[in-house]
Amino acid sequence: MISLKEMKQILTHYVDKKILKTLSDKEIKDVFDMVSDTVHFCPITLYESRPTVERVIFNNPATIVFFSDGTKSVVKCQKGDKYSKEAGLSLAIAKRMLGNKEFHKTFEKFIEISDNKKPQNNGNAKPAVKRKRK
Repeated sequence: MISLKEMKQILTHYVDKKILKTLSDKEIKDVFDMVSDTVHFCPITLYESRPTVERVIFNNPATIVFFSDGTKSVVKCQKGDKYSKEAGLSLAIAKRMLGNKEFHKTFEKFIEISDNKKPQNNGNAKPAVKRKRK
């Protein structure tokens, strides 16, 4: 859930700051809902100062990333996966940018789609045919 402070910060890109100052908290939430219904945006990319990576701890099976805004993101290998610093850092940054809940929903959605996708034959390739040996 986005905090009221974050809503105000995001709305400064759509509403004059002088007007925002006159709105009550409820009115700010209502305006934010209206804007988010009509404009598709990733709130983290609208921040004037996005957090940067300050420090990273690689501690197999976990990768811990500390950001300039004081937050941290922790990701761990699943059993059976091979530990990778690159994957750990990438996933920790993605988790921070998407938020924990959306991060998991996104991976579940697209990995499931990818796993269930059947290869399509667009007519360019012929299926392999087994021939009987004589």
